This record gives sequence, C-alpha cells and structure tokens, in this order.
Amino acid sequence: RTRQDNPKAEIYIYHSLAAFGSTPPTETEEFHSRWGSRWCEKNLDVETCLYKAHSQILIENGIPEERIKQLPPRRGIHPSHDLLRQAKRHQCGTLVIGRRDRVDKGFFGGVSDRTTQNAQNMSVWLVG
Repeated sequence: RTRQDNPKAEIYIYHSLAAFGSTPPTETEEFHSRWGSRWCEKNLDVETCLYKAHSQILIENGIPEERIKQLPPRRGIHPSHDLLRQAKRHQCGTLVIGRRDRVDKGFFGGVSDRTTQNAQNMSVWLVG
C-alpha cells in the first residue's frame, strides 16, 4: 500500500518562528530550478511560510486535500520544543523538518539539530 491509500493518515503543516532573531526570507528564484518559474509564480507563498506550496506539492503527489491540515504559525523562545509539542498534541508518528544552509547556528545549534536530539517515540526526517 502507498501512503495515499491510508485513509486515516493526516498531514499537519506547521511553522514555528523564533521569538528572537529572524531568518532572512527566501527568495522565490531559489525554487525556480526545482519547480520552474511558472509553478513558483502560481504556488509560492513566502509571506505565509510556504503553506500553500507545501500543500500543493502533497496534492500533486496524490495526498487528498482534505487530509492536509494547516496549523497557524506561532512564535516561541524554543522553536524545536514547539515543534515537538505540536507533534505530540496531534499524535504524529513522523516529523518532517525542512532546513536551509546556515553559517552560524549559534551556541545551542539549529532548530533541526535540537529537534532531533530531543525527539522521542517518533521518526524525524530532515529535508534540505
């Protein structure tokens, strides 16, 4: 069976923002080589944490739209703890985290590093 055939599987799209500091916005041109400029013009929504783009990729790969839930983004002191709290709240068995190249991740490391170190009883996939 494929993941599309599981009638109970739900996908939650969520973005946790750091309370202090900010990540520079991604330029839409960075995605053109992967998805093409036409697809990007139609689906990229940098201002809303790419929720529409993420949903569209899932839909195009056979996931029914009604099984995709978009949770409102939140800002917190520890985004990694927030991601794990949301995953536990929604009983997620797998957490998929996108990551971008960073030169300086600070004293405590990046969000994906801290999330994988603190995750329990779930799979964590790092993309990027």
